[in-house]
Amino acid sequence: MFAVETMDNGVRVVLDGSLGVRSATTCVVVGAGSRTDAPGAPGLAHLLEHLVMAAPVEGGDSLSKWVDTVGGQSNASTSHESLHFWTRVPPEAAVECARRFAAALTAPAFTDALCAAESQVVVQELLAAADDPVDVAHEAFYGALFAGGPLARPVGGSVPFPEFTAADVLREHAAGLRSAPIGVSLVGPADLLGETVDALRTGGLAAVRREPGARAPGGSHGAPTAAMAPDAEYAYLVAGGEGVGREDPLWAAAEVLAAAVGGTPGSVLYERLRGELGVSYQLGSTHTAYDDAGVWSVVAGTPPAEVERVEKTVRRCLQEVEEGALGDERFAAARRQAVGAVLLDHEDPVALAHLNSTWAAHHEPAEPPVDRARRLLADVTHADVRAAASRVLRSYTSVVAS
Repeated sequence: MFAVETMDNGVRVVLDGSLGVRSATTCVVVGAGSRTDAPGAPGLAHLLEHLVMAAPVEGGDSLSKWVDTVGGQSNASTSHESLHFWTRVPPEAAVECARRFAAALTAPAFTDALCAAESQVVVQELLAAADDPVDVAHEAFYGALFAGGPLARPVGGSVPFPEFTAADVLREHAAGLRSAPIGVSLVGPADLLGETVDALRTGGLAAVRREPGARAPGGSHGAPTAAMAPDAEYAYLVAGGEGVGREDPLWAAAEVLAAAVGGTPGSVLYERLRGELGVSYQLGSTHTAYDDAGVWSVVAGTPPAEVERVEKTVRRCLQEVEEGALGDERFAAARRQAVGAVLLDHEDPVALAHLNSTWAAHHEPAEPPVDRARRLLADVTHADVRAAASRVLRSYTSVVAS
């Protein structure tokens, strides 16, 4: 079962029973992330993510605590583009969970004391990330690639973290609910999906007055940087360039490029760095597509003495793809890997709900997003992948952290 319902205020809800699971997953995506934080308020979206899950709902437990008491799971995250909230509960709690979820999102009981407490939690999270060289390298890569623009901002904010009042956060949250793209996804038993969407229709989410419109992003608030310590025993390289947005004709080609020059055994990069040179144990590639932009990158862990050789190998592999040296057989294998990964990665209900709600926030899903992605990937040509590699190389950059 796959269906899309639209509430009276225009918010789309995707109902997906295709996995045949007994649990019920609800995911809401609000298209207001770090790139739309108000000027002078870096990290506000990240704090809001914490507050929605931690604030009391209707005078009782927070959403995350209530979900825990019924035997479920929940979490939230912030990206450059969006806030993501999700719950997964046993079927008997599905309808009540959807009702509480809507209340937590649309009638949050934020207080100054809660803002201060969760700000300290955010600071601890930022300090932990600052000790993770992979996180540091990724943030610095965005900073270098999009210097001066909103995508250069650290997603979570920075230390020292600004002092936000409840009024500050509520004002921005109300603006996001009113104008940002919103998508909802329900994944679970087909016979429960109707009841669950009815709970959403009668809850606070359906009552939000929507005035969709573009939210102007501000500046970068200062781009993060990275460096390799003189005594480092291991380092992380992030290299790549600009990808494409979700609706760009080269979106699928950039995904196949990540399989061709990536971290799986069939990729040419894996073969060179792991098989021939033996210089990178940790290796992966990703293409992150936003509504209007994208980022294509490789992350490779390696001893500091090998960083230069690893970077040159990444660049050379991209150049060979651009020149057509990948070959038809390797291209076909990379395309199969990309098509297969979409299916395998989204047989997890949370991942599927996240994909469905992201697409619902920005586009009318005329078909299941997983099927759409697999269809587009299967149609990619060798020439398309060469064009995607050329695009990455035009803006190619790299950073190292340890």
